[in-house]
Amino acid sequence: MHIHHWKQHNNTVFSETVTIEGHIKNSKKLKSLKVNNTVIIQKDLLNHIENNLFFSHSVKLNLGQNHVNIIAELNSGQVLHIKIPFTRKLEAHLHRKYRFGMKLYPFKHKTCQSKDMDLFYNTLIKGMISKKRFQVTLSNDLCKELETNKIESTGSLSDTFFNQPVLKGVIYETDQGIEMISRIFDHQSRIIDFVDVYLEFDNNMTLIKKLELLASRMAKKFHLVFPMVHGVVQEINNDELIIQSLKWYHGKGRLRNGWQVYIFSKPVTEPLEAFNSIYLGKSCIKRPMKQRFCIQTNEKIDIQIGDLVITQ
Repeated sequence: MHIHHWKQHNNTVFSETVTIEGHIKNSKKLKSLKVNNTVIIQKDLLNHIENNLFFSHSVKLNLGQNHVNIIAELNSGQVLHIKIPFTRKLEAHLHRKYRFGMKLYPFKHKTCQSKDMDLFYNTLIKGMISKKRFQVTLSNDLCKELETNKIESTGSLSDTFFNQPVLKGVIYETDQGIEMISRIFDHQSRIIDFVDVYLEFDNNMTLIKKLELLASRMAKKFHLVFPMVHGVVQEINNDELIIQSLKWYHGKGRLRNGWQVYIFSKPVTEPLEAFNSIYLGKSCIKRPMKQRFCIQTNEKIDIQIGDLVITQ
């Protein structure tokens, strides 16, 4: 049994899945073939195959260490076992430094206690950064207001953000419930967008639990208001590129004109999974389209059909 491409030690890959390909020279002796406990070839199929058996099977990997086991059972009862280790690393275009970043300021409120707000901020920030969708850093004003130093954030924003957008919010408490409105401003104090959530009063729920629930809802809604989508360059025109959308990471949302995107070249060397995408440059959305979107050309970089584009 021979496995193509992959070694039995130190395979570093950047893809969520790998393709295990190989061949067996004398398939007449084979009873079954498994890849990670999934039977891909059984005895009844082998009767229709010549001596040389070629196989291919895709395996999904987790980030970090993985092992793929290929087990061939022969008619004689002998078992052949090949174990292939993989280290999956995050693809370049998914690194947090290319994600939208903002500086969080204190939310205005009247009745919430500091310890309750600490939990609110912690829940909100964790929900924003846990999926590597956003960069969030804390303003000096918020750091002074917090009672605890255990609030998690991504630290300072990456150097892709020369002018930091800011996130500010207001918490309204009425007889019917609690409403939270957060607004994102650019460096010129213009509103980029807003996110609002509402919770009707429930006497069986404490205020701190209400704030925690609202923070979680707000974080989820941010992923839709600022969608993360990647696609490939499908057409190249004089002053624009047409991008075919391939994957929406956290649900479909509304793309907007002027939204920044990053462009990467895709690997072309086999095996593709073992080569990372390479950052080329950035552009911005010119206009959204159905199942596609249009971005401005960037004369400073050489863009090819098939290059990868991902939103900020």
